[in-house]
Amino acid sequence: MKKLNYLLLSVFALGLILTACKAKKEAAQTPPPPPPPYWVTERPSNPAYYIGIGIAGKATAGPNYMAVAKENALNDLASEIKVNVSGNSVLYTMENETGFKSDFQSTTKLSSSVDLEGFEQSGVYETPDSYYIYYKLSKAKYKEIRDQKINTAISLSKQSRDEGKTQAANGNYAQAIKNYYQALIAIEPYLNEPLKTTIDGKEIYYGSMLVKELQELANQLEIAPVTKEYSITQGNVVPDEKTAFTITSKVGKAQSEVQVRFTMGDEVLLQDKAISDHTGRVSASVGKIKDAGRNILKADIVSDVNSKTSKVIAQVLKSIQWPSSAMVIQVESPKVYLIVSQWKYGSATDGSLIRDAFNAAAISNSFVTINDKAGANLVATIKLDCKQSGVFQDLYTVTFNGHISFIDVRTNNEIFRESFNGMRGVDLNYDRAYDKGLAELKKRLVYETIPRFRRKNLD
Repeated sequence: MKKLNYLLLSVFALGLILTACKAKKEAAQTPPPPPPPYWVTERPSNPAYYIGIGIAGKATAGPNYMAVAKENALNDLASEIKVNVSGNSVLYTMENETGFKSDFQSTTKLSSSVDLEGFEQSGVYETPDSYYIYYKLSKAKYKEIRDQKINTAISLSKQSRDEGKTQAANGNYAQAIKNYYQALIAIEPYLNEPLKTTIDGKEIYYGSMLVKELQELANQLEIAPVTKEYSITQGNVVPDEKTAFTITSKVGKAQSEVQVRFTMGDEVLLQDKAISDHTGRVSASVGKIKDAGRNILKADIVSDVNSKTSKVIAQVLKSIQWPSSAMVIQVESPKVYLIVSQWKYGSATDGSLIRDAFNAAAISNSFVTINDKAGANLVATIKLDCKQSGVFQDLYTVTFNGHISFIDVRTNNEIFRESFNGMRGVDLNYDRAYDKGLAELKKRLVYETIPRFRRKNLD
């Protein structure tokens, strides 16, 4: 048994020795990574080149670590390309506009990292954990490529401008403005440049000229309300046809497909943007106006450039003074004529207590009562019939039945009805029961029924 144990221990020890020798041999066969090049430890500097160094950790970047390092290097290279603002550029004239310069710079930086051309790979270094790549771009080469792109962009822009000039000559100013939008979009990445070019034999700063000509086109548009002032009773919907505006040229030619933004104080409109039709007509959708009084509905012509896809151009177009106009919507409190028909134990009463309660509730619920039915917008009718319901354990009970209704005089339609059936008064005799029941009915009328009518029909 001892010999067997000794033999097993010897075999085990031999196995350990062989494994250790194999690992040592494999380690000796894997050479260590070469020492890092100078650009890994110290950023290179060359006045003739833009430099970009990209690094990617293999554990964090995964199998795409090379692509990640390349993207990082290009972003680093693009960050060295400064946005210089020419004194004759569109950007220079708008530098003080809130957010414009930062929007342009962020857009330019993003496009630069994507559209960079002419860069060279100057080195690669790899360790078991990381991957490094070094790019450089000749500043002279960059300028040459950029100048070519600027010339191409101006050329494309001129085509849109020429089409816009043709449309304007035919009186189609709205379409001409759209062509100018496209002309600006073509040169959007270069709005910090003077964009010198020749038109009709004259050297001009192209971007600034486009903005100036776009303002001249905007000046050719006119917008005016179809109805300057419209009156409506509170609680009614303002018809869309009453909020119409027309857009024409200065010589009266209708302009279609012009976008208009509507505002009216703090009111939230059902539709606050619309586009003019082939007759140049455009309308807001106001809906109900909550409060009585004088309301100004303002209509502003606005650019229809998508601010998400062309954020910089949208900012440029905000500097244009677009035509605007306004109309008055006068909202009047409803005038209500009240009819009270009240019966007590089979005999008619004057209903003065109910009438007084109604009049008090009207003041706090945005309408007024009048004595002339001919001048009313609404007719309110209150019908009440009180009957004795019996005595139980020395307590007398009366029961009220009836309702309140509102009729719209203009349409003769009932717009509100609420029943008072089954309301009761209980006390030591019938008269006291009647007074108590009537007091409860008045309280319901003032604090529940009339406010409910207001919320449903006036708010």
